Amino acid sequence: MSEGTNRGTGPGAITPDGCAVDLYARIPARGEPEIVHGAVPDGANVLELGCGTGRISTPLAALGHRVVGVDVSAEMLARCRGIETV
Repeated sequence: MSEGTNRGTGPGAITPDGCAVDLYARIPARGEPEIVHGAVPDGANVLELGCGTGRISTPLAALGHRVVGVDVSAEMLARCRGIETV
């Protein structure tokens, strides 16, 4: 899809792949951060590709991990807290 042709419905900005940013910001983590936390060493560096609004990466940072979140949507990345974003 070319720049400026985002298609999707929902509240707020729409990402290049058609996701509503405000909608994704409302979706809570459902245990995924704890699963990752239990599978890696304490304080591990974590790279999350397609991190969106930080639903998983932000709680991982709160659990003591250094997290880098990558996403194509600047609007999604703006919702992340406590992590480095790319």
